[in-house]
Amino acid sequence: VAAVREFHLRHGVEPALRGLMAGVAEALPVARLRIFAPAELRELICGRHAEDEKVWPTRAALLADLVTDHGYTAASAPVRFLVEVLASWEALLQRRFLAFVTGSPRLPIGGLSPKLTVVRRDGMGPLPPEAYLPTCNTCFHYLKLPEYPSPESLEQKLLQAIQDGQESFDLS
Repeated sequence: VAAVREFHLRHGVEPALRGLMAGVAEALPVARLRIFAPAELRELICGRHAEDEKVWPTRAALLADLVTDHGYTAASAPVRFLVEVLASWEALLQRRFLAFVTGSPRLPIGGLSPKLTVVRRDGMGPLPPEAYLPTCNTCFHYLKLPEYPSPESLEQKLLQAIQDGQESFDLS
């Protein structure tokens, strides 16, 4: 068992790792990376924050990463509900939301770029807006949010969308 594990972990991935290192070396000479500690490199590549640390520890931090457009303003009730709900969530839920809207559970150094844009999602049929789930475009950090009547209904639908979207990629 040990020999099989050794073979797969060392020799099985060696060609892929050599290719990765060659690609990185084309963009940045490896010798220059030696000035960074491993933790610094991890932060530069993976983003900031420990797993148990909130993405947005305050409402102000959340609002700094958020813009509105196409039917919503910062004063719109669903946007206020969104801020209220996200600010109340623990670190794990905030990370799941961030992964839902960006594809990554960590903020890059310097914050979101582009910022999270929240727009109104109009109904696609005869049902009321609260019958629909929010959708997003992860490439542009674009959240399409129906006009939910309460923070509770927004939270319920947002949690459902996050859960349903964890292992799928659909066009919206």
